[in-house]
Amino acid sequence: MTRTILLLAAGLALTLTATIGPARAQSAADSLAVLCPGRGHLAPLFQAAAERYRIRPVVLVAMARAESTCDPTAVNRRTGAAGLLQVLPSGSANPDGLSQAELLAPETSIELGARHLRRWTLACGSLAGGLSIFHGRTHCRDHRGDRYVARVLGLVGWAKRQLAKLQARRA
Repeated sequence: MTRTILLLAAGLALTLTATIGPARAQSAADSLAVLCPGRGHLAPLFQAAAERYRIRPVVLVAMARAESTCDPTAVNRRTGAAGLLQVLPSGSANPDGLSQAELLAPETSIELGARHLRRWTLACGSLAGGLSIFHGRTHCRDHRGDRYVARVLGLVGWAKRQLAKLQARRA
């Protein structure tokens, strides 16, 4: 389904056409197919969180790849971070104080991780700043030279190129 939106701002009229529905629903599934082969069953969870927090699904999937290599049972022995998005049991992404075992549920990890990223992306004013805080930096501007931010954004770029190739083959 296509929706046309008319924006009136500063005396200018802009018309944007956005595709919603099935075409968008494929993006989480396609991102998982490229970045996390064999994890397609997680697509509805990534898609729902992406829509709820207005984050591109490919970003959340790239984070899962960087954080846990897309393993829902991953636990960091050093920090205790758990799940697909490696949420800390004692961290600010877990305001309800869920246990490590509870954080291993994919829907919980994705939900908490997406909410935390959205909060910090808005506060920092950029995705790179939000990713930096998500990964433990203390300031939004600390992302320059941050290997984690570069890795996630690199995975996003790579996945987008792979998805474009897949779409070209389908056409």
